[in-house]
Amino acid sequence: ACGPAERPPSVVIVVVDSLRADHLHHAGDPRPLSPRLDQLATRSTRFSQASSTSPWTTPSVMSLFTGLVPASHRVDMNDRALSHQVEDPLAHLDRQVRVVVQAA
Repeated sequence: ACGPAERPPSVVIVVVDSLRADHLHHAGDPRPLSPRLDQLATRSTRFSQASSTSPWTTPSVMSLFTGLVPASHRVDMNDRALSHQVEDPLAHLDRQVRVVVQAA
């Protein structure tokens, strides 16, 4: 918790699809293949034990940002519109979920 004069901490969420952690230099790979991620990792909080709500990126990211499981937000890999790079993925969320997310 922050006091009245303190600013809340900055939060950056880095989402990378199909990247093996053991191929990052800061995670043990001897090759410096990820210099910017390595630099960010040195001054960040990293979580080495994480799990996902889905094996697919789109529903997992929707769960990350809504706090809901795919069965509740109803965005999944088979959503034809999302698989064609829709500009506003929130438009495909269940209406009740969309109202809550947009109000936040």
